[in-house]
Amino acid sequence: MISVIILAGGVGSRMKEVGTAIPKFLLPVHEEILLLRTLRQIFKSNFCQIIICVQLEYIEWIDVLIDHLGGEKKSKIQIVPSRELSLLDSLACVGKVLSDGKTPLLVLGDVYYVGNPFIGLSDINVEGDILVGKMISQISEMHNGGVIETQGLDTVIRVAKHPTTDIKRGAIWSGMALCGEGFFEDIEELIRDKEHVNLNLEDIFEYRNRKYHNSRIRDSGDFVNINSPIHHAYANLLALAYSGSANDNVKKTALLCADEVKELILKNGEQL
Repeated sequence: MISVIILAGGVGSRMKEVGTAIPKFLLPVHEEILLLRTLRQIFKSNFCQIIICVQLEYIEWIDVLIDHLGGEKKSKIQIVPSRELSLLDSLACVGKVLSDGKTPLLVLGDVYYVGNPFIGLSDINVEGDILVGKMISQISEMHNGGVIETQGLDTVIRVAKHPTTDIKRGAIWSGMALCGEGFFEDIEELIRDKEHVNLNLEDIFEYRNRKYHNSRIRDSGDFVNINSPIHHAYANLLALAYSGSANDNVKKTALLCADEVKELILKNGEQL
């Protein structure tokens, strides 16, 4: 069985005034708060446990938000305070409360998915890490970092955090990962090595890919990592373009605007 771990970070410094007051996972996208949308998508699949790792100061906010979900859904959710020291320490804390024998699915709380990337994930046989992103053919999208270099249909060659121009085939990574065997053992190993204290997710999964050589990519379609006001606008336009409540002319206009905003993001050398 698979447990979902939502890494709900704090405020976003690049979100400017709004980001100093509201954490990114509580931002509205079109008609709903981002975290609620993520939970709604998760509940459409058969996951046994949901852990939300969040800064202590926002735990009460999340309690209020999920209170209306109802007993059965709310009972599956466990909130764990994140450690301020590092991502590795936060992951180690989550590992201690994860149900025995459960496979972790890491999810970033500030990512908006156009479709539902969780469909089918709860039934996968996991060996190596499965990184969830979007396969791309537009070379410019692979130059801004957060990119997975691939070979064949889904084999991961490397995970690149920083901008690079030498990747010609691959996917942009959403930060979602279905973790293979030994994930938390590797986290503890990296914590013991003081040189690795400030590793990010790309570093962690590149380390595991080099160690085991069995990581794969899974295409989830379009997504937006909401890390700036322009990314927030892009997510809202995509949400409106694929909304069931908007008329066709509104959807078409929203999609045209979304394409323009996407090009602006790429032109500025930023990740999607």
